[in-house]
Amino acid sequence: MSVTKIKSMHDLAKANYDGGGAPAEQLRRVSEEAIQQLATRATSRHIDNIGAKNYSVFTANNRLSRPFLSSLYIEDIEVFNDLWGSFTQSLDGTAHTSSMNAGDINRLLYSSITAFSICYDLWNPGARKTPGTFYEVLVGSVLGLLLPNYTRTKFISIPNEIESVSTDIVFTKPGVAGGLELVL
Repeated sequence: MSVTKIKSMHDLAKANYDGGGAPAEQLRRVSEEAIQQLATRATSRHIDNIGAKNYSVFTANNRLSRPFLSSLYIEDIEVFNDLWGSFTQSLDGTAHTSSMNAGDINRLLYSSITAFSICYDLWNPGARKTPGTFYEVLVGSVLGLLLPNYTRTKFISIPNEIESVSTDIVFTKPGVAGGLELVL
């Protein structure tokens, strides 16, 4: 079975992002749908311990997902949504910080990226680039909320040249001598 609904929701979020937006709410809904699909259509099982880390996989229709850290994955949608709301409210674009616990931020973003990627592993394994694109949109959107006075592009300026180089995410602070760039 395909991930048609998740793909459609992701495409809308990406279009918003490509238009300069930071589609946090759309990304939350994509993540929520992915977590829900895994909870209802796949089975999770523990596969190995490496040191103190417990790894699991999801299975569906005789397909096996990438391993994920059980301790970081949030499978409860209410917990995920509560954390997402707390996270987006905690972002301070003026100070470029979040007041939220770093461990909770890690679990939240890890769960979002992992659920989306695993859905593609199980139901659309031929789309190898899409999970990476989701990661880019999620990280770029969060950073956009933390850096509201920066312009997000996909190009790095080459000093003293007309040419530029394409990359995934670049934030440029307008009006800064030399053009302060953050490249990810």
